[in-house]
Amino acid sequence: MKKNYFKKYTALLMASAIAVGVSACTKSSDNTANNDTKAEQSAEENNTADSTDFVIDEASENALPEDAQNMIEPMEVITTCMIENNYLYDTENPDFFWAAVHYMCGICGLNDAYAVVDTEKGTLTMPKEDVIKYAQVAFANYNDLYEIPDSSKDSVKYDKDSETYIFSIGDKGITEPVINSVTENGDGTYTVAVDLMDPTDNTLIAECEFVLAENTNADENSEYKYSIKSAKLTNTEGVETDTENQ
Repeated sequence: MKKNYFKKYTALLMASAIAVGVSACTKSSDNTANNDTKAEQSAEENNTADSTDFVIDEASENALPEDAQNMIEPMEVITTCMIENNYLYDTENPDFFWAAVHYMCGICGLNDAYAVVDTEKGTLTMPKEDVIKYAQVAFANYNDLYEIPDSSKDSVKYDKDSETYIFSIGDKGITEPVINSVTENGDGTYTVAVDLMDPTDNTLIAECEFVLAENTNADENSEYKYSIKSAKLTNTEGVETDTENQ
């Protein structure tokens, strides 16, 4: 049986509980605290080279433009969403659309200025206009938000009074995306091959090919200047999947 590398929406809550527990503990001594701090700082300094958000294989002949390099996280998120839910990338499928938007908001949107996280309830509340912003990053040909389908009603809710969406939240699991090739297509788009790796044993989980296009809805303050135009899984040897939604 193939490994299941993804943990659905639990790790963040566990991390929050641990943080609360740690903050409630008293210091055993000033020396111990100082030593621990120095050890942590030393470890962080030693691991600086390994703590980058993404990796671009040196064999790649081309690189993404600077304002597109942060698209590695949305590409990782969409790859994870496709694998966990056995979906093809399809803007016209409301089930996949909301699964993807849920993942985008729940992972990429946690630090959004207007995001409200309730760790006790395990929810993320976000204004509708911000949800649209992340949908526009996940789907270059975004048109409008679909009604929430039955498949997402347990994890996504809409509050009409406040015009906010409430998502269940968690963590995408332990993965590392590696960009191994970038091709400039000559029309302003880029084809990007991404390997999703398990960093615990450096094994391949999946391969996905993306086409990125300029985010036509972005302004000078937008975090993401590009959007995902298409995505296609080319190898899922590292995960157990079925073909129900393929």
